[in-house]
Amino acid sequence: MGTYVPFAGKNAIAEMSIGIIFQSALDSSIGEKFTVVRDELVADFSKFEPIQQFVFNFGGSPQFPPMLPSGPVPQNPSGIAFTKTRGDGNIARIFRILNNSISFHIMEYTSWSEAKSLALDYTNRSLTKLATIDKNPATALIVRYLDRFTFDGDPNTANAKMLLRPGTDLVAARIFESGSQWHCNSGWYQALVNQEVALNNLNLASALIQNVFGVVIEHTNLYTLPKPCNSLVELTHGADGRPSLEEILDLQHKVNVGVLRKLLIPDILKTIGLEG
Repeated sequence: MGTYVPFAGKNAIAEMSIGIIFQSALDSSIGEKFTVVRDELVADFSKFEPIQQFVFNFGGSPQFPPMLPSGPVPQNPSGIAFTKTRGDGNIARIFRILNNSISFHIMEYTSWSEAKSLALDYTNRSLTKLATIDKNPATALIVRYLDRFTFDGDPNTANAKMLLRPGTDLVAARIFESGSQWHCNSGWYQALVNQEVALNNLNLASALIQNVFGVVIEHTNLYTLPKPCNSLVELTHGADGRPSLEEILDLQHKVNVGVLRKLLIPDILKTIGLEG
């Protein structure tokens, strides 16, 4: 037989992202302020580069953030990206200001506390330097987890029952009868803040990669603010009964934990430290 092994040993997190969505895209004049943000964050990242977004939509759900093509960057870029690499050259963290969003991505995940603290710090410092939120209010918050598992054993024996709870209502029942290759997308709304709902998207796929079956579990929680927020203080500390940014992010993280507990079998939850 065999078993599924989490991507990162003690956890399965290949990438965790925290993002803020704004009402409209940053205008071209924002490029003049990118160097100010670069100077603010240069000590925290080893690489800085302007980026230009091109959108090619062929159907399906959009990625967060969108994939960007390589090539020369126009003089008026639509964003900037800061990257921190590990000693082996692989990416450890990315901080992006792009189109109508600010997002932090961590590929070397150790804890929610650390990831949240870093995201809040970079967001607060960059928004202070950009000084645009009064004209372009924040409208939504995103927390996204990408978990990966690798099947350790005979590929022909891999199946969803070795990873997912039979009977869970988060996936289609037929994937449990599909052997080693399966795919499922689902979405639902559930209460998050003061009975206000957030949209959850759950995408799962199992496929053969270099003779090994791997499973990717992507869960995104998108919370649209009931009222656009055009003040950094208001966004950070909350207002009119709305919790602080940190408190909302904590709730979104809690939803992710709940999804995994409802989705994965007990042995896997124990391996990644989410049992109980």
